Amino acid sequence: MSLQEPTEARTSRERTERPRPAAAHPAGIVLDTSRARALRGTRSGPTEVERKTSAYSARSTGGKAGPAGHDAVPERVPDPARTGKATHPLVAQRSPLVVHSRTSAAVSGRQPGRRGLSSDVLLPLAVNRLLTSAVVAPLLSPALPVPVRRRLLDLTGAVLPLPRGTRRATGSLGGVPTEAVSAAGPVTSPHRVLYLHGGGYVVGSPASHRALLVGLSRAAGTPVHAPHYRLAPEHPHPAAVEDALTAFRALRIAGHPARRIAIAGDSAGGGLAMSVLLRLRDNGEDLPGSVGLISPWLDLDCASPVLARNAATDAMLDPGWLPDAARDYRGTTDPADLRPLDADLTGLPPLHVVAGAGEVLLDDADRLVERARTAGVPVTYRRAEGMWHAFPVLAGTLRDADDALTELGTALRTDCTH
Repeated sequence: MSLQEPTEARTSRERTERPRPAAAHPAGIVLDTSRARALRGTRSGPTEVERKTSAYSARSTGGKAGPAGHDAVPERVPDPARTGKATHPLVAQRSPLVVHSRTSAAVSGRQPGRRGLSSDVLLPLAVNRLLTSAVVAPLLSPALPVPVRRRLLDLTGAVLPLPRGTRRATGSLGGVPTEAVSAAGPVTSPHRVLYLHGGGYVVGSPASHRALLVGLSRAAGTPVHAPHYRLAPEHPHPAAVEDALTAFRALRIAGHPARRIAIAGDSAGGGLAMSVLLRLRDNGEDLPGSVGLISPWLDLDCASPVLARNAATDAMLDPGWLPDAARDYRGTTDPADLRPLDADLTGLPPLHVVAGAGEVLLDDADRLVERARTAGVPVTYRRAEGMWHAFPVLAGTLRDADDALTELGTALRTDCTH
C-alpha cells in the first residue's frame, strides 16, 4: 500500500467517513481513535507499541498518566455540543493511533529504491538559490494546472535528502489524513509539533515539506505531525482551518495537554496557524504552548509595497501569483481569522518567526512581530539576510535552513517542556 495518500483522493475525500480501526506505530505518532467512548478528559499513557520500541525509554504506564509519563492535567477539552464537531475521547491505554500503511524504511538515510543525495549534503548558497528559482518556483506558478503542480511539488520534495534513521508513517488525526515524521533517536519528550505546510492554500503537502519536517523534528526532539488539510480551489475557507483545528484537538484528546503542543507552519501554513490560534482563543479553548511561523502569509489583500520591492530578490515566490491563490482560498468570505494583522494578539502564546530578508512577504512577518510585541506576546524573530521565501524547506542542503530550524525547534521545545 502506498505511504502517501494520492492527491486526487485527498481533495475529494468526504469528511463524514471518520471512523477508522485503531492501531499503533513506533514512530511517535499520536492520533485519535474513533471507537473509544470514554469519559471526557481521560488521558492515555504510552501506547503498547511505544512501550515495546527502543524509541521510548522504560517508564510507568499507569492508565491515567499523560504522554511520556507526565501526570494528566485537567484542561478545557472542546465540547462537541458547543463546537458542532464530533470528538472521540480515548479509553486509557487504547492506542490513539490510526495507521493506514507501513512505516518508511529510511534507516539508511534514503527510502527503498530511492536514488539521489545522501543525507545532509550541504550545497553552496548559489546552488540552492538556483535550484529554488529554476526548479521549485516554476511549480508554484498558476500557469500549470493545479493537479500537475501538486504532483510535481511532491516529487521535488522527495528528491531532498533525509537524515539517517528518519522514521515516518501515515495515519489520521480526527479523520484528517496525517503524516508523522520523527528524526533518529529516542522519543522521550512529552510534547508534540503540529505542522501546517505551505503552498498558497492550493498546493503543497507533507511530502513536499518532508526535509523541513525531519529537520524540525530533530531540533524539537519530538515527532512532527503534518496533516493533509483540504486545499483550494476545491475546498475554500474554512475547510483548511477546520482540518487544522480537528488535528490539534485530536492530539489533545490523545492525551497531550495543549501547553505541550506547538503549532508551526510556513507561508500559507503560517497564516493557517494564526487562524487556528484566533479560532481557539475565540472559542475559549486552551491555546498551544508555542507557535512557530516561517515566512507567514498573513495579508491576503496583497497590499504591501514590499511585494514589488523584493520581487527581484525572492528566489521562490512571484508576487503576481498571490492574488489568484488568495481568491481561490478566501472565496466570497472575509472572516476575522483571515486578517491576523488586524486582530488583537493579546494573550497569545510565545511566537517564533523566521523570514528571509529578501522575500516578498517580509512585511507580513515584520508587521506581525511588531504587533505581537506591542500586545505583550513573547517574540523571537530570525530575519535571515540574503534569504528568500520559505528557505527552510531546503533543510539538509542549505546551511541557513538548518540553522533556522535548529533555532526554531529549540524554541518550540523549550516553551512546551518548561
